[in-house]
Amino acid sequence: MDFDSESIAALAADMGDELSGARLHGAMVGGLCGGGADAGVWEPVLEAALGDAQIGACEPELRQMLSLTEAALADPEYTFEPMLPDEGEPLADRVQALADWCDAFVLAYAAAARDAQREQMSDEAGELLEDLTAIAGGLDPAAMGEDDEDEEDYMQILEFVRIAALNLYAERRPGADTVLH
Repeated sequence: MDFDSESIAALAADMGDELSGARLHGAMVGGLCGGGADAGVWEPVLEAALGDAQIGACEPELRQMLSLTEAALADPEYTFEPMLPDEGEPLADRVQALADWCDAFVLAYAAAARDAQREQMSDEAGELLEDLTAIAGGLDPAAMGEDDEDEEDYMQILEFVRIAALNLYAERRPGADTVLH
């Protein structure tokens, strides 16, 4: 199985008609960042973020995608990227996908952190989660045009989200380095 936005989107479609690849990937990353990689924990975490998705129907593929996602998050070269529609798609669609990714991330992170019963999160982690929540609810795809300025704004928000996810992942892993902002 390939590890790209098209593969994630295909897996999401197999799990539910209304599930987007961005939402599925956001939930996987949020669950991993919140500590939900342990066996028996990831399924309820994804259910908390994805609702009615048919997780069990795609379990082998989902486990493989979770493994690949965690490897990307743990990559010392910081090559992790949120799996979103590519630049060829309309900006409004990419903005909506990013908002969906962030929403699923926050829901899965909260479920995983609760289920993992970890120590209190740092102030920085709390601020990053607040920012991701604001992005999830505050992006207006209809307000985005197709000009260079809107594209640049989107790219800056996307980079912030990428770095936030890497920092939240590192916080839950002893010995991992946080990523500079």
